[in-house]
Amino acid sequence: MHKFVKAFLVILIASIYSGCTVDDICSEETQTTPNLVISFTDNNIAELIKPLEHLQVENLEHNTIVWDAPADSIRIPLSTEGDRSTYAFTIIKNGEERTNIYQFDYQREEVYVNRACGFKMRFTNLQAEDISDSDTIPTWAKNITVLNPIIEDEKSTHITILH
Repeated sequence: MHKFVKAFLVILIASIYSGCTVDDICSEETQTTPNLVISFTDNNIAELIKPLEHLQVENLEHNTIVWDAPADSIRIPLSTEGDRSTYAFTIIKNGEERTNIYQFDYQREEVYVNRACGFKMRFTNLQAEDISDSDTIPTWAKNITVLNPIIEDEKSTHITILH
């Protein structure tokens, strides 16, 4: 009886492990839905990175802070449920809070990654617009430029904000 139990356990364990393959686990290195990469540059020399001493970025649809630290570039998520995301970018300059509100419009495209990871979102036709009401709220940024309208990875900058 003891040999029968051992044999049964060996067969059970072997069948469990033989059912799993390498692609049943989504590796951390596998690129899933990418974030929007934004860099901050000098208004006079667009190629010159100009860090911000403190930046707070709030997703206005969800009222959540997605960034709250110094930055020369950031990564923020775009909504996978709609074709628009709106964020408030706030800095403190000369003791005064200044905010620019940006609206990002895009198209979503589901891309199959693999069996373990499922699908990721690819964003195309990215457009950015400053919708700040500078008559009522002091702003800080001078211009926003889309450098890459297709967001399929986080290897390069998609948008630059000049200040």
